[in-house]
Amino acid sequence: MTELMKAWPKIKKRILKYPAKCLFLDFDGTLVRIANTPDRVVLSDKTLQILTLLSRRRDYHLIVISGRSSFDLKKYIPIKKNLLFSGNHGFELNGSHTVLPSRAHRAKKHHFLLQILLQKLRFSFSHIPGVLVEDKGYTASIHFRNISPQTLPLFSELITFYRAKYRKHPLLWRLGKKVWEIRPNAHWDKGNTALYIMKHHPGALPIVIGDDSTDEDMFHALKNTGITIRVGYSKKSAAAYYLESQTEVIKFLEKLYAIA
Repeated sequence: MTELMKAWPKIKKRILKYPAKCLFLDFDGTLVRIANTPDRVVLSDKTLQILTLLSRRRDYHLIVISGRSSFDLKKYIPIKKNLLFSGNHGFELNGSHTVLPSRAHRAKKHHFLLQILLQKLRFSFSHIPGVLVEDKGYTASIHFRNISPQTLPLFSELITFYRAKYRKHPLLWRLGKKVWEIRPNAHWDKGNTALYIMKHHPGALPIVIGDDSTDEDMFHALKNTGITIRVGYSKKSAAAYYLESQTEVIKFLEKLYAIA
């Protein structure tokens, strides 16, 4: 991985060759700092301002793609034009009115199974302080950022139990930053979503920024055609470049806007 700011002249030159760009942005850990609980994140005025300015540019198509629901994302980013929200790891596109391919729609078939699992998870983890089981509609999250080191072994034991119990069911478990993501195993993720969106913008340059394991799907999908950027250095990442922090992300977005 190369530090993006050091490679900026080269990147700028490449961006200028494309009349259209698709800017894929993760939310938690990318546009906002990760908080103790999902409802405590803060989108700064400066971040909202630069997103608003970019959304007004005809040469940019903005896509916020996150594990959060589209409804939740819209509460933080009240931009209504030239911004597509892709929630639940790509199982939503700008809410329920955008047509998704059949593979993504398979997630709806597993909604009942997910709800049954959520009931069991809430009961089991209610005995461990600091665990938050979040229902996001098509997907679910088990946050464990706030548990004590003493209860971590019990938490891990329960996770192992449920993963084994539901291993034959069409559910995919994925570990993120102090969170377990559970979603339908419908062979659809952020990478598939990004490729699907790019088909609607042929010839555009994809620029991807994310920080977590689920964003690696986008990095792998677009590494040969786009500019892939991870927030935080990692030897294991498929991203070509990295930025040190969310502050650096905002500086990069400002640089994008400054390009005439």
